[in-house]
Amino acid sequence: MTYPPGGPGQQPWPGQQPVQQPWPAPGQPPAQQAWPVPGQQSWPDQQQQSWPSPAPGEQSWQVPGGQQPWQNPMPGGAQTAGSAIASLIAGLAAMFTLCAGTGLSVVGLGFALAALVGGVFALGLGIAAVITGSIARRKIRTGAATGNGMAITGLVLGILAIVIVLILVAVTIFLVVKYG
Repeated sequence: MTYPPGGPGQQPWPGQQPVQQPWPAPGQPPAQQAWPVPGQQSWPDQQQQSWPSPAPGEQSWQVPGGQQPWQNPMPGGAQTAGSAIASLIAGLAAMFTLCAGTGLSVVGLGFALAALVGGVFALGLGIAAVITGSIARRKIRTGAATGNGMAITGLVLGILAIVIVLILVAVTIFLVVKYG
């Protein structure tokens, strides 16, 4: 393999700087140690502390619990709350059931029963999503589990499904009373 002038083992062109390798040549000691050696607890120039001191006038910071930023804050790994997952699934199922039931009712009058059953299921799934989402949020607030985004999404979808079902029931009652 041939290298262009200035490559490894060759002289540079006139006026060109020699190629700098980011690593030392074989058998040569490193010019300056850039990171800790395995088994070394701190940086080479800071043997007393593992983190650099803040500059004068800057505010010092600490990680909550005295942990390093790369450490997992929950021993044994973070566990997602099962109730958060259940809330998300119930909320999504409630919205799907609601949309499917409403879509079937628009197709024709023969599907009114399907719309009614879909609304009842959507209401039940929405209530389940709100209950399991609330349980999950309580566990997450105490720090016993993770999954806050799933719990909130399940809560929102559950509440939305309940509100839409109640609006549809109110509209249906109004139309039945008005038009018989």
